[in-house]
Amino acid sequence: MAALITDVTTLKAAVLDYLDRPDLADRIDAFIVLAEAGFNQALRASEMEATAEVANADALPLPADFLEWISVGWTGVRGRAFPAFAEANSPEARYKHRPSGPPQYFTIVAQKVRVVPAQPGAIALTYYAAIPPLTAVNASNWLLAKAPDAYLYATLGQAYLFTKDPSAAQAHMTLSAQALGALTNKADTQKVAKRPARSAEIDASAQAAARPE
Repeated sequence: MAALITDVTTLKAAVLDYLDRPDLADRIDAFIVLAEAGFNQALRASEMEATAEVANADALPLPADFLEWISVGWTGVRGRAFPAFAEANSPEARYKHRPSGPPQYFTIVAQKVRVVPAQPGAIALTYYAAIPPLTAVNASNWLLAKAPDAYLYATLGQAYLFTKDPSAAQAHMTLSAQALGALTNKADTQKVAKRPARSAEIDASAQAAARPE
C-alpha cells in the first residue's frame, strides 16, 4: 500500500492514488458501498456476532443489521428452551409440535423471529451483523482496522468494473479475498469461517418431531 490506511478519508485517497483517475473521485463512496456489500455476503467473523432481545413476546423484529442467524433462546413461565429452526411453511412449524410447553422451533417470516408454538417470553437472537459501513461520521470500523488491504483491493475491484476492465477487477477482487482469508486464518476457524448449510440440522429437527412421544 502506498500510504497508511486508517479511516475512510485515507482509504479514498489510496484508491485514487492507485487508480490515477481524478475524474472518479465523486464515485469512490459508491465503490466502497459495493465493496462492503461483497464483504457482508462473503464474511462471517466473530467480530460480526451480535445479540438482540425482546421481553414478554412471541416474536422478535429482525435487527436492521441482520445478516444470518446463529441461535435463538427463549425464557418464559414454562421454562427455558433453545428452539431449532424450521421453515415457516414446514410441517414442523405448522403442526408437528406440542401446542403447549416451551417453544420447540423458531422461524423467520415477515422480518420477524417467531417461536413455535407461540408462547410469550424473552427471546434472544444471536446473529451475524452487517459490517458497520464507512461514512463521514463513522470513519472506521473493525474490518478496516484489521484488513485495510481487503478494503483497498475490493474498492479498486469495483472501480475497475465501472471502468470496464474485467481483468483488473478480477485481479483486485482476488487480492481482497486473499486478505480476508488471511484475516480469518488468524483466529479459530469455527468462529470466523462462513457457516455451512443447515440442511442436516433441519432434517434432524424434522426427524425428532416425527418420532412418537
